[in-house]
Amino acid sequence: LVDQLCASIKRYEDNAPQFAEFNKQVAAITGVQMLKFLMTQNQLKGSDLPEIGDKTVVSRTLSGERKLSSSNIQALSQRFHVDPSAFFPVI
Repeated sequence: LVDQLCASIKRYEDNAPQFAEFNKQVAAITGVQMLKFLMTQNQLKGSDLPEIGDKTVVSRTLSGERKLSSSNIQALSQRFHVDPSAFFPVI
């Protein structure tokens, strides 16, 4: 029953016109934006992220000069207890 209810709610939220703009914005979230959000929520600085590298590498990543690698994403997803897909935009 719960699975059916969850599926119905998801279908509604995915297709209801009042959620269209919200769904579009959520789908466009990048891995770097997700990382910045997680850093803010956990009150972290660039030096607190050895999973990515030193402060210079973290700074380049946060500024968009460098992309998150698959190993970065794996380490970050384990650290923050989120699915690795959280760092990929929904297409």
